[in-house]
Amino acid sequence: MSTTTISVKDQKHTYTFNLERMTIYKQSKIIEARDAEAQLFYLFFYKDAYINTVKAKELKPNSHAANAFEHGVTFRAPHPLIDAIIAASGPYKKHRFNDLFPKLQKQHTLQETTLIATFFESFIKKEQLLKFIKTLYNEDRRSGKMYACYRIYRVAQAFAPTHSWVKSLAGELDFKKYAPLYENLDASLFEKDPIYVEQFLYENRDTPERFNQLSTFLQQQGRWIDDIALSIDRFNKQQSNELYEAIHEKIKVHFESDDLIRLLEDLYERAPNLEPLQQDILDTYLKQDQPERALKLIATHHIELHPSQVKTFDHIVDHIDLESSSVSIEELNTVIGSLFTTIPRQAEALLQKAIRMLMKEHSISYIQQWLNPLRDVPEAQQTIAKVDQIQELEDDPNKQLQLGELYYEFNQLNQAIECFSWEMELNEQNPKPVQWLSKLYNELGMNHEAKAYQQLYVDMVKNG
Repeated sequence: MSTTTISVKDQKHTYTFNLERMTIYKQSKIIEARDAEAQLFYLFFYKDAYINTVKAKELKPNSHAANAFEHGVTFRAPHPLIDAIIAASGPYKKHRFNDLFPKLQKQHTLQETTLIATFFESFIKKEQLLKFIKTLYNEDRRSGKMYACYRIYRVAQAFAPTHSWVKSLAGELDFKKYAPLYENLDASLFEKDPIYVEQFLYENRDTPERFNQLSTFLQQQGRWIDDIALSIDRFNKQQSNELYEAIHEKIKVHFESDDLIRLLEDLYERAPNLEPLQQDILDTYLKQDQPERALKLIATHHIELHPSQVKTFDHIVDHIDLESSSVSIEELNTVIGSLFTTIPRQAEALLQKAIRMLMKEHSISYIQQWLNPLRDVPEAQQTIAKVDQIQELEDDPNKQLQLGELYYEFNQLNQAIECFSWEMELNEQNPKPVQWLSKLYNELGMNHEAKAYQQLYVDMVKNG
């Protein structure tokens, strides 16, 4: 089920926010949402863990939040990946920063707390954030943890490279022995400094090698939401069957039913002409009993159905609702016409269903015009001829029995009753229209009328 709202507690009050979009950037996620007065808020996450909600203000250039919305991977709500992160985190409470930062130190390492603090540069003065980061650095220094200090220094250097305190740390003699590890991404860093490793791989993810390393890294951390999001981003930039198949395998593990369809449709919007994707969406539509969507997809791409798909389509074509289909009346004739080349039997069934639908609100002459694009389709000729015949017989008093039978074929029972009633008046000795009237009233559930005409029919046959 799609998540479109979220409740956030602020002291004693709880507010409902409407979700708008989520961006995934390095180790963070930011969800943009609005309250009932349309005021904008940001919900911050570290990896998959909720951190805080802040009221939006103009984002400082090159701040973490500004970079996230400019360079991150963004999805508009509703979206299954947004649903997944909302379900995985919470409860959602708005904290004052003075209360938040001490809490972070209890839940995260000092390096992680340093990184999280940098997320809020647009909402807290940079000098104040650096003052807090300095206390974290000094805590590790007092404990003699120089490599832990160096890891905090590298986060601070990326955050404020020109700040005097950060620049002063560059000359630390103890730090010089660590620097070579970072020059060529030493393998030991995957364990020693995963924060740096992830940021490096994220920034270089456009190369296949680094992307594969990042994907493996995220999977090892159990961060499948990030892995799928970055895989979609890569697919968006470089569409190929190989990349699609890799994403499809990932999303099948975590999503099913409607969420799976929504993710496949997201990919389809990015690469509508990718044949394996078309087939997978079609399979999913058929399995989930969504014939209207399947019909639109088949017609759009002239997809040739596999035998198993034809069999499944057979099962669902009877209850396809053309009135609620995304295919408009104006293009439905073309859609059905295209199906005759791949699934002629099902196309004929859909044509019959479409004509029955049109007869509810349109004249026969309108339907004849609507059928014009199909007049060169051999398999449609018999049905079209019957519609043309209805037009010819409508004002012929001597052909009402035949006209009623044609209306019955298209399930227009009330029109058929009018025709048979007229025929009965014109040919009082003919039991055929009476028999038809008994049948039709019975199908309409009008038992009293059906029995009356049945008895009349019996009497006519007996006396005839």
